[in-house]
Amino acid sequence: MKGMRNGTILVILAAMAVFIVGCLQTKIIEKVGIILAEGIDLLPQGRLLGTSVLYRIDPEAKEKTNVIVSTAKTSQGLREAMNAESVKPLVTGQIRLMIFGNQLAKKGIFSQVDMLLRDPQIGSGVYLSVASGQSNDILTRKNPEVSNIGKYLSLLIQHNVTNRLQILP
Repeated sequence: MKGMRNGTILVILAAMAVFIVGCLQTKIIEKVGIILAEGIDLLPQGRLLGTSVLYRIDPEAKEKTNVIVSTAKTSQGLREAMNAESVKPLVTGQIRLMIFGNQLAKKGIFSQVDMLLRDPQIGSGVYLSVASGQSNDILTRKNPEVSNIGKYLSLLIQHNVTNRLQILP
C-alpha cells in the first residue's frame, strides 16, 4: 500500500514537472534582437538619445551588427522606442557594455543604472563607462577592421581591466 502511494506521488510529480517545463517561455535566437552594447546621451532639450548595438544572427549577412537609435524622455521610454523600431523583440540578456555620454554623466546616471539593476535579464558582467563625448559617436562609428563594435569594445575594456589587475601587487 505504501509503495503504491509513493508510486502515485512520483507519477504526479513527474507529470507536474512536464507541465511546468512546457510552460517556460523559450526564445529562439534567430527571432530576437540581442543587445550587446547600449549608449545613452543627454540631448539639449533634456531628452535622452539611446543607441543599441544588436548582434545579427545571420551567416549570410555582411554586417554582423545592427544599430538602432531612438530618443525619449526616460530610459524606459528609450527601451520601448527601440523595441518599436526593431523588427525583432529586443532582449537585454547579453548586454556587455553600457556607455553614458559625458553630459548625462555630469547630470547623474543613477536612474539609468537603477534601471539596469532592476532588469532581471541583465547579468552582473556589464561594464559601465563614460564617454568623453557622446556615446552615440562611439557606437555608430564605422571601422572596416571591426565587424562587431559592441563585442570589440567590451573585450577591449575586459582586456584592459584584466591587465591592470595583474599589474597591481
